[in-house]
Amino acid sequence: MPWLSSPIRLADHRRKPTAAAILAVLAATTLAGCSSVAAPSAGQAQTYAGKANLAARDLPAGWKSSGAPDTSVTRSTLPRSQAKTVTAVLGGLPPSCRSLDAVFTTALLGAAPPGAVAQDQADFHSTTEGAEIASTVAVLGSTSGSWAIVASYASPAFVPCLQAFLGGTLTRVFDVSSAAVSVVRSSVPQPPAGVVATAFSISQSGIQSGSRPSVSSSEEVVLQSGKALGFLEAGSPTSALPAGTADALDQAASAVAHRLLSPPK
Repeated sequence: MPWLSSPIRLADHRRKPTAAAILAVLAATTLAGCSSVAAPSAGQAQTYAGKANLAARDLPAGWKSSGAPDTSVTRSTLPRSQAKTVTAVLGGLPPSCRSLDAVFTTALLGAAPPGAVAQDQADFHSTTEGAEIASTVAVLGSTSGSWAIVASYASPAFVPCLQAFLGGTLTRVFDVSSAAVSVVRSSVPQPPAGVVATAFSISQSGIQSGSRPSVSSSEEVVLQSGKALGFLEAGSPTSALPAGTADALDQAASAVAHRLLSPPK
């Protein structure tokens, strides 16, 4: 799952969490539900994810690929000391947030959603605005699992709980002082029929030990159709997303949303 920073990636399955990278966007996921419907084959699901995901041709001029797509669904773990602190942060959240524990701990690892049988993650960068876009298409083993994930993003508790969780992890896990976090719901272009969409934006600032003050802004769009999920995130080391980056994210989300139709059965 994508976590963008300024413009450092926080923690996906290719990098370990670092203190410098916590000023990042949360791309969360929840535990997948169970279903009696047969899961798609890994090969079929991987082919679909690769074709449905964002490509350079979907973006405006000035955006380039940052490398080959990542297709790993390997789970990661936090160092024991950090894991204990994250558990303490979660325990300090209001009771209404506890249903999102799995959402936030999974997101902190930047891992594929639990229950994913395939995923394709692609990264792009702007040559003019210093911003990045990360896009992930994941295929789960059941439609109920993908519904559970998009429902967690859309729940009323998500925004205030995410804001509290990020504030706690910035301060207690990554030792960021003067941390400030704001999470708000964002508008999202109307998706095609058969695709569910929700979006949110995050702005963060703080001072990391031995560093100058840092800021980051980001916006994430979450898409769902059948067993398929799409996560598109734009991030910038600025207090607000540049206008061109925001437009590129809308264009990217529209392209992926239309390709999410007819996911594997």
